[in-house]
Amino acid sequence: MFPLVIPAAHTLEGYFELHSRFSLSHWDAMLLAACKEAGVNTLYSEELDAGTNYDGLAVVNPFV
Repeated sequence: MFPLVIPAAHTLEGYFELHSRFSLSHWDAMLLAACKEAGVNTLYSEELDAGTNYDGLAVVNPFV
């Protein structure tokens, strides 16, 4: 169905970069870093800013 991807140590590097560059919360930055590592191109979320592109990861609000 969907591949399981376990975050590695370098996920934290991506987390720190996203957290500082975009002023994200801890959990939002960690979610985005894990998605980027897993090769996700689009994240559907009503919490993050819709239309924002986080270094190749687009955020889409499914309710807009």
